[in-house]
Amino acid sequence: MRTFWQLVYSSVTIPLFWVVVQLAGLVRPKVRRGIRGRRFLFVRLSRNMQDVQPGPRVWFHASSMGEFEQAKPIIRELKQRHPEVRVIVSFFSPSGYEHSRRYPLADVVTYMPLDTRSGARRFLDLLRPDVAVMIRYDIWPNHIWELHRNGIPSLIASATMRRQTFRRLPLVRNFHRHLYNAFTMILTVSEQDRQMFDSFHLRGPHLASLGDTRFDQVIVRSADARRRNIIPAGIVEGKKVLVAGSTWPEDEQVILPARCFPRPEHSSLPRSRQG
Repeated sequence: MRTFWQLVYSSVTIPLFWVVVQLAGLVRPKVRRGIRGRRFLFVRLSRNMQDVQPGPRVWFHASSMGEFEQAKPIIRELKQRHPEVRVIVSFFSPSGYEHSRRYPLADVVTYMPLDTRSGARRFLDLLRPDVAVMIRYDIWPNHIWELHRNGIPSLIASATMRRQTFRRLPLVRNFHRHLYNAFTMILTVSEQDRQMFDSFHLRGPHLASLGDTRFDQVIVRSADARRRNIIPAGIVEGKKVLVAGSTWPEDEQVILPARCFPRPEHSSLPRSRQG
């Protein structure tokens, strides 16, 4: 039986969200790519699912590429322990989908459809997952409620919740309590996050603090970089090296000229022009 919150979400929130997305697609290329990428989504997904070998199916969903990095350690460990498991990965953002289409440990990579009730039902009918894992915060209610209705276990991994989050506002709080109660487990990054979820007085999910899988992924990528010798040792040997990532032009205006400053005669630093 559909509840009040499910009716409000499906009949008011989702139609408004669809209108906003269509308008945003007129001026924002990234949104436009996401709209185009979802054309014939169910046709492609139906064809791709036919090629999936028999075995238990675990569906992972992430908003974008950054959140998917938190899913990779879980997928890697899952495949090592249970090679027979089939992994299905979905994304909301085109950046995540486009950069992960050839992720080797996934049997199928797809967009998630618009979160309508009929779209969620059709999506899950094609996936037929045995377990669903949502990464961090990208939770689409109709898909979660459909999982719950079908008795499919679902969990949030690397879940976070700030003390000042809008999710704790009066009416929004009631909606999220109803949503979170549809989960089987909520695995948080920290004990503080677990307490924030516990403040919703949830009856359904099991709550546990298991840490942030992002750190596991950083360790793996660091070890992989050392094995592959991305930067030849001769270039950095005996030098102090500053690595700057995700910089803005304003940052580079300071960083790049700074690396060219001459070394003061009294300095004990190596004679290197590397920044």
